Amino acid sequence: MYRQLGIVTMLLLALVTPGRASEALTATQTAAIDKLLEAVYEGAKLPSLVAMIDRGGATLYARALGHANLSHAVPATVQTAYAIGSISKTFTGLAIAQLVHAGSIDLEATVADYLPDYSGPGRVATVANLLTHSSGIPSYNTEIPGVREALSRNAYTRQELVALFEGLPLNFAPGTRFSYSNSGYYLLGLIIEAVAGKDYYSHIEAEIFEPLEMNRSSAGDLSVVVEDMARGYDLRKGAYVHAPVWHQLVPFSAGSLVSTAADVIAYRRGVFHSPAIPDPVREQLLSTTSLAGGEENNYSLGGLVLSEFHGHNKVSHAGDIWGYASNHAYYPEEDLTIVLLANRSLSRPAPASLEAKLARIVLGIPQPEIRKLALTQPELARYAGDFDVKPFLIGFDKLGFLAGENGQLLLRFGGTEASAPAIPLLAQGDGVFRAPFDDEWVFRFSEEEPRAARVTSNYRDGTIAAVRVDRTP
Repeated sequence: MYRQLGIVTMLLLALVTPGRASEALTATQTAAIDKLLEAVYEGAKLPSLVAMIDRGGATLYARALGHANLSHAVPATVQTAYAIGSISKTFTGLAIAQLVHAGSIDLEATVADYLPDYSGPGRVATVANLLTHSSGIPSYNTEIPGVREALSRNAYTRQELVALFEGLPLNFAPGTRFSYSNSGYYLLGLIIEAVAGKDYYSHIEAEIFEPLEMNRSSAGDLSVVVEDMARGYDLRKGAYVHAPVWHQLVPFSAGSLVSTAADVIAYRRGVFHSPAIPDPVREQLLSTTSLAGGEENNYSLGGLVLSEFHGHNKVSHAGDIWGYASNHAYYPEEDLTIVLLANRSLSRPAPASLEAKLARIVLGIPQPEIRKLALTQPELARYAGDFDVKPFLIGFDKLGFLAGENGQLLLRFGGTEASAPAIPLLAQGDGVFRAPFDDEWVFRFSEEEPRAARVTSNYRDGTIAAVRVDRTP
């Protein structure tokens, strides 16, 4: 039922062969990275930005820009700790894989099997469904009207948080579609506690932090003083404001952990190279499932996004939580790890896109040539219309494209009639468009005439497909 990509064999082979010798960056590469980071730091108005690049266990590049604390003008360093948001899901995925290997968890067992008091319709979802965001359980932080502000400022117990989504109807039958669900990963944390017989954070510390020597990583309890931790910020009307100090059990196993760039690199490399992680655990981390319609889901059973970047296999995950943004990526053939940490959320470009540009420099992949073509009205008409996002949902089920002024195509999330603002896209030719604030975010239309029938969006290492639903000529 579960498939393992070719990347698995290569990784396991790497464990029994000499490690790749680390090649230092050239002066030209280092200068290009410096210039890129400085431009993004200034352009995205980040309070601070930390970047670390490792190859074969040796640091190729490490730099911190800006301030970990603006009020006291405390500079950020490469040792500064940040909340890593949804990168935490990869720790939850690893913990589940370890328990599966120990015979304590069955991927095909249901929520009800491990959490018998959970009475909602999601009780029939399997552990594999939860891991791969195919459970259909609505995400508590984005799909319950009016709750997000409360989540950012109020304390919740586990039971109170689960009560927010437990009784909600499923968005779809488990296993039939993909929709990113923090609720699913919250339940995985509770399953870990039920099976392991101890607190989730104690389990993560004993089974992951300690074996992989992640000495600066912690549970994300913001009421505790963490040495050299960045303060989180938001940007409001062009000025920095303090981000909410969220309660640890709000993101919990879906996103509460705190770490440093060096610890994240030790974690990511350690998962694939440390003798503390058995081969069967690695195999599960890199195994994928298919949806009911046969579509491959590249969000793995280890909570990882598996993709290809210009011919290079890639394992990655981003993180975004109140006041913080992050991304980490591992290129297994090159044994290359790139980590980015910032103390402002929802920045543009996203850290995932900045990581892609850093990878281009290190791997010798040319940066994209950005064009700003003006389209004719017939060309705009070919792409304009509504497209249903399926079977992989990304927070909305429709993309709307409209013909704008000056030959520009506009994008509206939710459809052409939605209330969301229309975003002008940059036409690159041959049905390819890029987002103006993030040129690694690409939209590609199919070639049917007179109107394109499909569009794919490449964003944050995932590929989302949408099919035209308006049939007007």
